[in-house]
Amino acid sequence: MVAETIAETELRARGSALPAITRTRLDDHAQLLNTNLPNLMTLGLFQVGFGLALTSLLGLRNSGMLRQIRSAGCSARTVVCAVVTSNLVVAGAQVVLLAVVGTRLAGASGDPLALAGIALLTFVTMSAIGVTVASLGKTLQTVTIAAGVSGSLLALLALIPIPNIKNATAQNLMSLTPTGAASEAFRAALHGPDHRPLAAVVAVLLGWCLIFVLFAAKTFRWDRITA
Repeated sequence: MVAETIAETELRARGSALPAITRTRLDDHAQLLNTNLPNLMTLGLFQVGFGLALTSLLGLRNSGMLRQIRSAGCSARTVVCAVVTSNLVVAGAQVVLLAVVGTRLAGASGDPLALAGIALLTFVTMSAIGVTVASLGKTLQTVTIAAGVSGSLLALLALIPIPNIKNATAQNLMSLTPTGAASEAFRAALHGPDHRPLAAVVAVLLGWCLIFVLFAAKTFRWDRITA
């Protein structure tokens, strides 16, 4: 009888401890999601902006349709704007989904207008990078190599939470990259600035946006890509 009573007491103690353990694990997961949410938003916009702009323009070059479009009187600006705008709906849906998940599961909060502005600026920047890479070479092999190197590097930088980096110099350097600046801008809008104010990281992101938009317009190619 004594042994049975002790066993029942231990089972009740374990049962009462399970909800507390479950809550602790859920809190840990929520904190992890909260920390990585800005990086996930940046990575999603990079994949849509860079990836779709690159593949769309490569498809037009490879099929020879760009020459037909040019003969119809369309400018490079019109083509680029059409490519970017066609992917904007996908990018917007992705940002809204991540924002809702972050709000519900991780308890993240932020100014919706600020988040929308940062998302649009990030999307345009990544799309301009994709257009630039798609116009870098005359052969498919050249463009493929350039896309693989630049895409892998920017995606890797987007995945690293800058606050987790211990070295201050490394943090500053990461914040100056396109995807690093985007992640820090989202983080500042969601949680408050860690080591830079929101205006500073948005200024860096805006600078990259202007550079790559101008570069994309300067390097735009109408010619058909060769194997």
